[in-house]
Amino acid sequence: MANSLNRDINNCVVVLKREYYPDDEPQWDDEDNRTVFVTGGFGADPKTGGNALFVRGNEGTSWRAEGYMVERLVREVPEDEREIIYIVTVMSVNGVETHEVSATTTLRAVSKTLELKGWGSFPQKMGVDHDDAMMEVDGVDYIIKPRVKGAAS
Repeated sequence: MANSLNRDINNCVVVLKREYYPDDEPQWDDEDNRTVFVTGGFGADPKTGGNALFVRGNEGTSWRAEGYMVERLVREVPEDEREIIYIVTVMSVNGVETHEVSATTTLRAVSKTLELKGWGSFPQKMGVDHDDAMMEVDGVDYIIKPRVKGAAS
C-alpha cells in the first residue's frame, strides 16, 4: 500500500500522524503544524509500490514524508491553487539579486529562476533536508535560496 488512505493523494492537503514527530516538541500536537500539501512521490499513488511522499509544509519548504505517515485527507487542491509565490535570492561574489516566481515546490521555484536567467544546468541541493541550492556558471559559484513570499527568513 502506497499510503495509509489507499487512494491517490497527489495535489491534496493531508494531515500527518502525530506519532512521527518528536514527543518533546509540543508544536506538533497542533494538527495545523502537521498539515502538508502532497506534490508527488510513489506513496501518493495507491497503484505503486513505494512509500515516498514529496510534500510542501505550511511555511513553503519541501521535504520527503512517507505514505504510512498520512492520518487523513483534508481536501483536494484545485489546479489554480497549487502554486505559491516564492522569492528566490541568487547570491555570488558579483552581488545579490532576487526573483519572484510562482511554483508548487522550492525545487520548481529554483528551476524557474534558472530558466529566467537562461542557465541550463541544474544546481546541487545543499543537503538532503535543505531547500537552498548551489551551482557554478562560467566559473562563478552561486547560492540560490527560495523562500515563500512573506515568510520569515
